[in-house]
Amino acid sequence: METPMKLNKVRALMVDRDIKQADIADELKLSRSHVSGVISGRWRSRRVVECIARHLDMPVERLFPDYAA
Repeated sequence: METPMKLNKVRALMVDRDIKQADIADELKLSRSHVSGVISGRWRSRRVVECIARHLDMPVERLFPDYAA
């Protein structure tokens, strides 16, 4: 089983791979603050975490362990 990541690591991975929160927000037609809130853990959105995981080519459960099936 893979070790879950801390949320600041998710942000760092996004920066390393030049994936912007604004790009995720635009793709899903959501506000940037909504995407930021999901990444920080303030809000929950399976749709947002699945999109981020797809862009990072990593399993949702590794990036966001609270969303494990």
